[in-house]
Amino acid sequence: MTAALGSFSAGLAFHLTLRMLKAVRSSLSPSTAALQRNFIISLVVMAIIHGICILLPLLGLLWAISILITLSQFPYFPYLLVLVIQEHGALSTITMFLTNDLLRRTLFRMFSFRNRVGDSLIQSENNRSTVA
Repeated sequence: MTAALGSFSAGLAFHLTLRMLKAVRSSLSPSTAALQRNFIISLVVMAIIHGICILLPLLGLLWAISILITLSQFPYFPYLLVLVIQEHGALSTITMFLTNDLLRRTLFRMFSFRNRVGDSLIQSENNRSTVA
């Protein structure tokens, strides 16, 4: 009962959010609408990952506890499912960086060696020209 109520309320919230965003979209600039669309896609993919990495392994774990362990065909199956649940945060973070354009560009800029060297050379040239 609780799972059904939670699923219904989450679906209703998602539907109302999309409806409100579509109503506001007409007053947005094209770049803001594209950014909003990218953000919504990123959130939906993240929600799907959480569902896959948490709900499915939990169902599999319950199934493994009730049926599989008694048969002892795959004794390590529950442990693998717990590992999937444990690592959902890392998978979610990686997906966030892959699906969100703004975060991906910021991450590349942050770890780009070429930009750091170029920026430091330009800064040293600016410092040298002001000293002399």
